[in-house]
Amino acid sequence: MKISMTILTIIITFSFGYSQSPRLIEKANKQVEKVNALIVSEAADLALNETQKADLQKLFIQKIKDIKALKKSGLEGDELKAQKKAINKKISKQIRKEILTKEQNIAFKAAKRKRKKK
Repeated sequence: MKISMTILTIIITFSFGYSQSPRLIEKANKQVEKVNALIVSEAADLALNETQKADLQKLFIQKIKDIKALKKSGLEGDELKAQKKAINKKISKQIRKEILTKEQNIAFKAAKRKRKKK
C-alpha cells in the first residue's frame, strides 16, 4: 500500500511539473533572472540559490496565470488596472517576505531605486 501511494505521488508530481507550457516557464525564468541580476548588481555574493530560483519561478508562473485569467474575466479600464496592481503587490510582498533573505532584499530595493532614477 505504501509503495503504491509513493508511486502515485511521484506520478502526480511529475505530471504537475511538466504540465506548464515551455513559453510560460521561459517567461517566468526571465523574470527570475531579472530579479537575480538586480540583486547581483548590488552585491555579487548575494545571488539567488537554486531553491530561491525555483520558488520564484513558481510564483511568477502563478502571477502570469492570474493576470491571464484576469484579462479573460472581461474587466476593463481602471478596474483591470487595480486588479493587476493588487496581483503585483501580492507577488512582490511574497518575494520580499518569503523568498529573499534580509540582505538580498536590501540589495534588491537599492538596485530598483537606482534603476528608477535613470
